[in-house]
Amino acid sequence: MSAGPGVPAPSDATKPFLTVITPTTGKPSLSRLMASIDAQGRGRTFHLLLWDDKRDSGMSPGDATDASRFSVVCPDGSGRNGAAPGSILRAVGLTLARTPWVAFADDDVWWEETYVDELEKRIAQTNWISTHRTIHAPV
Repeated sequence: MSAGPGVPAPSDATKPFLTVITPTTGKPSLSRLMASIDAQGRGRTFHLLLWDDKRDSGMSPGDATDASRFSVVCPDGSGRNGAAPGSILRAVGLTLARTPWVAFADDDVWWEETYVDELEKRIAQTNWISTHRTIHAPV
């Protein structure tokens, strides 16, 4: 994650300070990730879902869009092309992000309820951050 030198985490709780980018094919586990992001407190994060149009059965983009979450469908299976599946979708997400901070969350993980609280504390201390907490993933 990076916001560049001198860009602190904002204290204005009415505006999102963090864009969460998730490349997805609509796996059933996506709903658990969405719930864990929602548990961080509405208004603190903006969740950007980049959908590979070669979707798995499960959730659809229309099911996942609301005031704090936006879906973009990328054509032609672009999320699964190349040696690093999802990397193209992550790059698209970076160009669309409008918050000072960005996090990446795959569609088969979920966050602890205090994830964003801890992230915000660490940003205030160091003005940079990388993975700093346990991220749960299926075994």
